[in-house]
Amino acid sequence: MNTRTIFLPKSSTFHSVRLGLKAVLISSLLIFGHVLLTTTAHAPTSLQLTPALPSALSTLSALIFLTLLWLTFTLIEHTDISFRSTSEREIEGEKGMVFSRTWFEGVCGVVVLVFWSVYWKEAELIMEVYSQHLAGEFVYFLTLISQLALNLHLISSIFVYAVRNGFSSVGNYDFWMGKMGWWVGSVELGLVVVEGAGAGSEIDLEKGQHIA
Repeated sequence: MNTRTIFLPKSSTFHSVRLGLKAVLISSLLIFGHVLLTTTAHAPTSLQLTPALPSALSTLSALIFLTLLWLTFTLIEHTDISFRSTSEREIEGEKGMVFSRTWFEGVCGVVVLVFWSVYWKEAELIMEVYSQHLAGEFVYFLTLISQLALNLHLISSIFVYAVRNGFSSVGNYDFWMGKMGWWVGSVELGLVVVEGAGAGSEIDLEKGQHIA
């Protein structure tokens, strides 16, 4: 008797939504950095009139650079894992993975958001000085909102998983050491089609019923 197994991927928008939010965050960071650079070059007198401005610019520039660095390493690692063949994944597993682990990406997301929130005064000073040259409020708030959305998206996804599988399921070591979003990236077994046991004979594995 010949059998054919059909695997049905679980439909999930977790990774696509997260990738979209990261794209918005990267875009806002690049725009913010570009605007700060160009406005500083065109308004050098502001640096002399406002003593605290150079320090504020250095702080925000460092935040932009470090945030972009974290996002870049994370996306590169995600890409490398995605292009591995199935055999490589089975042999290597999650060996060498750092930035894509659930705990690491979650902690980094919270830390980055905290730093951007703490240095609000520096951003406010820059926006006051350059208010006639740039729409800093829009770019800065877009950066904060996209970071907040990333964190809320992750927390809500983990909460839904915990509700469905029990809160003890998110308290073990394997959950947090796994690849980000692994809990929504699995596949479920759909039907086994039995060829030669009657025309169109199918078995629903989830319900354990025979479908004639």
